[in-house]
Amino acid sequence: MAGHMRVREAGPAREHRSRLRFGGMAETNRMRRMGRDLTFRLGLLLAAALLAASCCSPRIESFSAEPHYVLPGEPTTVSWKAVGHVALAAKPTLADIGKVEAAGSRTFHVGTDTTFTLHVTRCGKEVFARQAVYVVKNGEKRTVVIRTEPEATGGLLAAQDLPEQAWGDLQVAEVKNLCDRELEIRHAGRVFRMARGASSAALHGTPVAGRWELRAELLPGEVVGDPAHAPPDRLWVQLTVMR
Repeated sequence: MAGHMRVREAGPAREHRSRLRFGGMAETNRMRRMGRDLTFRLGLLLAAALLAASCCSPRIESFSAEPHYVLPGEPTTVSWKAVGHVALAAKPTLADIGKVEAAGSRTFHVGTDTTFTLHVTRCGKEVFARQAVYVVKNGEKRTVVIRTEPEATGGLLAAQDLPEQAWGDLQVAEVKNLCDRELEIRHAGRVFRMARGASSAALHGTPVAGRWELRAELLPGEVVGDPAHAPPDRLWVQLTVMR
């Protein structure tokens, strides 16, 4: 009966094989460490490059013109803060513009609608921002449009705060309902209703700035949430302004 013969490796042969096996594992681990080190170094280089790019980029941190609405010849103050080489421009052009400090403010008296532009350059890159100032006259009309949202009672509410920084101390002379429905208007502690197309002096002498709330009922056939029969998403009033 034939048997199977097992050949045992001599001690030196086994040792050589073991060395080859453990040597291969060591080489694999070394390559893995090298790969991790390379990935880490590439990550550091990328982070450094991004940091250098961001540090060398121009930046506008703030830019404003207040108020946005003025009477002819009245002042508006332009303020800014930026990183880089800064220049201020105006259209139509005004005195006291051009290269300016990185942070500061200047007051201008404008007689017509004016757009201010802040240019900031650094490391061959440029960014800019614009602010508009509108000149209004006593008795001039301005339209205020406010987005609506449904009320729990089933009607529409359009509410917005008109900032004093934008409107200054302009006052309301008259308000006109530009909607196709009756409005309830709340402003400056006063509440009144207006038929569609009607005008009212109920807010005469109140500041334009402040909280405005316009409420309206749904018209027959209008359904909130139904695109085919949706109510308007905005309500409009026209303000006659004065000092």
